[in-house]
Amino acid sequence: MAITLGYDAAAEMLTALKTYFDTGTGAIIEVYTEGFATLLATLQMAAVSFGSVTQVATGAQMTAAAITADSAADETGRAAVFKILTQPSGTMILRGTAGEANEDLVFQNSEFTQNAAVELESLTLTILAE
Repeated sequence: MAITLGYDAAAEMLTALKTYFDTGTGAIIEVYTEGFATLLATLQMAAVSFGSVTQVATGAQMTAAAITADSAADETGRAAVFKILTQPSGTMILRGTAGEANEDLVFQNSEFTQNAAVELESLTLTILAE
């Protein structure tokens, strides 16, 4: 049986996470090939990385502010995983899968080409709750 959070608990957790995102000089998203083997791209999050926590049908949710594109991918390869750090060379906040569909971080095209721009349209974090 799974544990289910109430909305208030989920919202408090996201609010604390939001504060943690903003502790460094600016959170970054690093995108890698499978197994974190090759760094493909680095995207810069805004100084205030997420907007307010809101209640949605599935729980508590927050959406990232503008994310600055990487103007030139570091390497050529298929995006498979990512991690978000508090700042360059900072503490890891979270990590997950990356790709084109059914992944934690979705790109229109997960095949990156060295020196080509890499853009992420949006990033939303949700904690399921009742």
